[in-house]
Amino acid sequence: MIEFDVQLSRDRVPVIYHDFFLHAKLGHRVLHATMMSKMGLHDLTLAQLNQVEWRHCSQPNPSRLRSLLRKHWLSILALAQPPPPSFVSPMQALCDAFPTLRLAFDHVPLHVGFNIEIKYPADNSTRHLTALPSFEVLSFSLKLAQIFKVQLNAYVDAILDVVMAFGRSRHVVFSCFAPDVCVLLRAKQSTYRVYFLTCGVDVEHLVWDTRCIALNHAVAFSQVEQLHGIVTNSDPLLDKPALIPAIKNNTQLDVFTWGDHNTSHAHVQRQKKHGVDGVISDNIGDLTLRDGKPRPREVGSMADDTGRL
Repeated sequence: MIEFDVQLSRDRVPVIYHDFFLHAKLGHRVLHATMMSKMGLHDLTLAQLNQVEWRHCSQPNPSRLRSLLRKHWLSILALAQPPPPSFVSPMQALCDAFPTLRLAFDHVPLHVGFNIEIKYPADNSTRHLTALPSFEVLSFSLKLAQIFKVQLNAYVDAILDVVMAFGRSRHVVFSCFAPDVCVLLRAKQSTYRVYFLTCGVDVEHLVWDTRCIALNHAVAFSQVEQLHGIVTNSDPLLDKPALIPAIKNNTQLDVFTWGDHNTSHAHVQRQKKHGVDGVISDNIGDLTLRDGKPRPREVGSMADDTGRL
């Protein structure tokens, strides 16, 4: 199972991108500056996102990076011989345009599960974004003095519409740091599991909601709203591993983790030993090599129900 972030463009198209902002320059004759400008993804339509020259990493040679990504993708698909000239790989399809959720459903093999993290402002550093057209909050704040055009309800619906239309038999789960988004996801559908993302601990006082910084509050919230589990930073569970079986046995919630420590094989093994249901890691290649390669799946088969290691 792969985890990625989804948010809406200005014209409400679900796109795949981790940050709320990107460094880009529009291909417009009025803009003569050679330097990249910081732009809100939510301020650009999908057509504009496909026109901008944008940068999301420090790789000095983007064409080489793209070539390496395509080579890696083909190796995953186990294509022993070079594909014919007419062949368009899933990686190429995703690279040739700004990645949308629809493109991912169309081009990623069906047996690969999706953990769709819905991006929505949930901390002090991004909370002001809820005033922008792509987000909701129907606030009568004196500062804003307006009712925003796109409500949270419509934000969630735009993403659910794509998943329901193109999900087919793919295994999909949802996760989000914003509690209200999780509530809506749970209320609007019963097909896909919903997980509440939490820091588990206070992160430099950036988070304003106690459900996002206190593990006990996150667990209580998930129980009350009948969510399927929590996805917490692994730090508090590595400090007190007994919390894992305690949460699972007392609440029946699934327990997943994320965080920098999940790149360590030793830390992942420690969590597995105490019963964690799954980990989100940027180091899956190394972790699976140490554990032994996963058994190959038939194209079209379901991924296992948690994506756990």
